[in-house]
Amino acid sequence: MIFKKYRVVAETQARSSKGKDISLNEIYVQFKNLSQLTDNQVQQIQKIEERVELASVSPRYNVIELMQFVKNIGKKVILVSDMFLSREIVERMLSQHGITEWHNLYLSSETGVRKDTGELYKYMLNKEDITGREVVMIGDNERSDIQLPTDEFGIKCIHILRAADLACALPDYFKIIKSDLNQDNINNELTIGLLVRKNLNNIYGYNNSSEKFKLFSSNPYQLGYNVLGPVVSAFCQWLIEQAQIDHINELYFLAREGKLVKQIYDLWSSPQKNTPQSHYLQVSRRCVTVPAINSFEDIIDIAEKNYCENSIQNYLIERFGLILDAERWKNIYQKNLWDKDKKLIIKQKQIDHIKPLLEYLQTDILSLAQTEKQPLMTYLKKSGLFSSKSSAVVDVGYSGTIQQALNKLSMQPIHGYYFATIIPNMEGLTKDIKIKGCYVNNLANLYPDSQIFARSFELEKLLSADDTQIIKYCINDDMLKGEFKNLSDRELATRPIRNALQQGAIDFVKDAVNLRKNLYFDFKSSLFIADSLYKDFCLTLRIKKIKF
Repeated sequence: MIFKKYRVVAETQARSSKGKDISLNEIYVQFKNLSQLTDNQVQQIQKIEERVELASVSPRYNVIELMQFVKNIGKKVILVSDMFLSREIVERMLSQHGITEWHNLYLSSETGVRKDTGELYKYMLNKEDITGREVVMIGDNERSDIQLPTDEFGIKCIHILRAADLACALPDYFKIIKSDLNQDNINNELTIGLLVRKNLNNIYGYNNSSEKFKLFSSNPYQLGYNVLGPVVSAFCQWLIEQAQIDHINELYFLAREGKLVKQIYDLWSSPQKNTPQSHYLQVSRRCVTVPAINSFEDIIDIAEKNYCENSIQNYLIERFGLILDAERWKNIYQKNLWDKDKKLIIKQKQIDHIKPLLEYLQTDILSLAQTEKQPLMTYLKKSGLFSSKSSAVVDVGYSGTIQQALNKLSMQPIHGYYFATIIPNMEGLTKDIKIKGCYVNNLANLYPDSQIFARSFELEKLLSADDTQIIKYCINDDMLKGEFKNLSDRELATRPIRNALQQGAIDFVKDAVNLRKNLYFDFKSSLFIADSLYKDFCLTLRIKKIKF
């Protein structure tokens, strides 16, 4: 790459040739001589560098507040910088962040002298007609902003720690920043950089609270920004790439966890071209598996899923939507198909103890399945799912139960993309129907010691939505309607936490999109960093036994 080969050399040679500090224009005169590019080509490269410089800076709002305070008490604000950029670019850089009122600006690119030699301080003091003891210097460079002006000019100095230096001193950040896998990986570095800038850019206001220095604090907004945002946005980029590989044009995000994932997908994909169209499909496992029942074998497939200890009545309602009256239960007890007070547990597909009862209720279940099928099919057709020949569902995971049921109902293949999968393909369906996992695929961790599946319960809680769960669709008075579960008191009480968590995730994605738009067009939220963040988050929960 020509820029990488000649840019640093050009700056060194330009400075050596002039014998003092230089501007970007002077650097690119030397760059043209070295690269042998045309004037137009060199100008284009220089403009790109200027654009990147403008996009790469972000304000430290506490410093802006401090500047305003200084002006309000009648003191001068003087800006001094070792900088090769022109005054025009620097002033534009300051202006775009609301920094417009200062008394003087001294640049090494204009004066030819630098802070780190002390000459720029001498130049500034002479121009302002003041002594060092009348100046307070605020900066982040230990030598040129602190030691040198103090030792040589008696300037009082206030050291502001750089966010990156602070991060290296904090265990949560240091662990991720110093990973060998981050070296020479710009996506990894930029993903971490977003977190560092967001969390550690203040210079005061921490109130001695160690919580604010943690990547994984009890603040839901911060958890959304630091964990959920990276995990979901990286997944969405993977989703776009996989869909392009598989020629998928329509993505259907499954309720309820898919609601936030779709929001983030829409934000992340909107600036990109030729990305699959997104839809929100309001279905549940119960909603689609019952209408897909056509045989006793289908009933067994649903029945043998693990079931924690509970009543048989609850089991039949949850799995099959079947509600029996007292007379039917009396007959069941009389036929010794079930003991009245017995609780039901199902593990490892062991259902011999319930099979006779299911055989007895087979007709009821099949009848109910047919009753629910028509309204569901009406909803699915309206959603457009059956119209596309290249569609896929998107969900957290893991075995594609809803995807399998939808394929039984559809004449078109419906593929599936997940955060994690535990099977390579689905029984009863052709092998060309795809089921792919992003972080964990067919129970194989794609990143070292991934916890995405092992601690999937926490991921589902992070992705939970305010929507109520759909039970089934029905048609009343020729109107398609959904029957929904009520939100529990706990779900209602945690709504503010959920909203803050999701806002944090969305703000991360907005910052990531802005970075890609203005700084690095090929930026992708790093899957490796996202997986590492989730793993460390789960470790924090385990060590501190935080109730989450």
